[in-house]
Amino acid sequence: MGHTVYVEFTKPDKWFKPFAWAIQWFEGTDYSHVRLRWHSTSGEELIYEASGSSVKLIGRYAKHLHPAVSIKSYKFDLTPEQYRKMIGLFRFAGVEYGIWQVLGIAVARWLCLKKNPFSLGRYAQVCSELVAVFLEDVLNLDVGEDLDLVGPRQLQEFLERLTTP
Repeated sequence: MGHTVYVEFTKPDKWFKPFAWAIQWFEGTDYSHVRLRWHSTSGEELIYEASGSSVKLIGRYAKHLHPAVSIKSYKFDLTPEQYRKMIGLFRFAGVEYGIWQVLGIAVARWLCLKKNPFSLGRYAQVCSELVAVFLEDVLNLDVGEDLDLVGPRQLQEFLERLTTP
């Protein structure tokens, strides 16, 4: 039995959240966040994301703590082996959110750098990096960019090219 996982691009359901607004402005998008969403074997809707202060797995009862509006979603049907690999990504749960990495993405783009000057590698994650790890490690897709530099817009453009015939 396989599982369906959605790569979901979202924005806060509140009108103005300064950090989300800044990401939307910088990325030139109507979303500020990307996450994974699926249903567990027991039918529980789960969300795995890097937001706030860390990487977290969110279930039904905690969902109201992170209300969001879904802007765009990409569906992936996983094989049992891919699902096991995805569960392996839970190794990042609890890892700190890479606020400095987000700033490093901006600096790297501004100065045309090939490396994020504020990267902590796998010891800090941002939403787009966590989803890019899913795409590369679980689906064996090459995002084509250093994962410490990839932003939500680059992921969405990659997924659009991937799904457009």
